[in-house]
Amino acid sequence: QTVISRLESRLRNADRVCDGPRSGALPVMDPNHYQNLRTSALRHGLANITQLVSKQTIHNRPHCFDLNARRPLQETPLTTRHRRERSQWTQDHLTGTMWQWSTILLHIPLSPF
Repeated sequence: QTVISRLESRLRNADRVCDGPRSGALPVMDPNHYQNLRTSALRHGLANITQLVSKQTIHNRPHCFDLNARRPLQETPLTTRHRRERSQWTQDHLTGTMWQWSTILLHIPLSPF
């Protein structure tokens, strides 16, 4: 088969004459082609979806990566007495040197959480 007849058959079948990828060879794409693919995917994000998944699948997906849901920490609200004592403590310790603050910060108990 000659080159001309091959190009004619390609034009009839695909409406274009450009050289396509051969079997086993990767298609040659320049950076502009990749940019066009990126832009198209961003503009039409849902158009590239080939398979629908259920809400339950999306809900279960984080479990594959050991990202299990945690309940938010429920702390008890402070009473008025607690607020008053905290406010009084801050007023008492409003002025202090850096050395005094460093000793205080070392003695504050850490939260068990």
